[in-house]
Amino acid sequence: MNLIQDLNLPDFQLDGISLQILGVFGSALHVIQPSVVPGFTFAWLELVSHRMFLPNLLLAKKQKGFGLACQLLMDLFAFLSPYLKSGKFGDSIRTLYKGTLRVLLVLLHDFPEFLCENYLNFVSIVPVS
Repeated sequence: MNLIQDLNLPDFQLDGISLQILGVFGSALHVIQPSVVPGFTFAWLELVSHRMFLPNLLLAKKQKGFGLACQLLMDLFAFLSPYLKSGKFGDSIRTLYKGTLRVLLVLLHDFPEFLCENYLNFVSIVPVS
């Protein structure tokens, strides 16, 4: 998180490559997604939803960060999907579910166009139940 914060400080030398920097971090987070490293899920969600990462990714020019943000949220939904199908939540999954809903609520408030553009991807991975 310290690297993300340091690289997002206002710096004229990094302005041109800020999206590429976020892309590298997003790709790394995709590699260590919750389905691959379940013990890191809460920290993963905290990193993905941090105010210096996700909003900056979604505020990129010409919506270039939308694809990566969509992929990261789909990674989260893919991890939650089996638990949502069964309907049986343990305390930890219930807490993760509440955190996911809070992230979605922030996205709905601040970036509704992102949710509108990617709703088919999200709906296809979330179980009907």
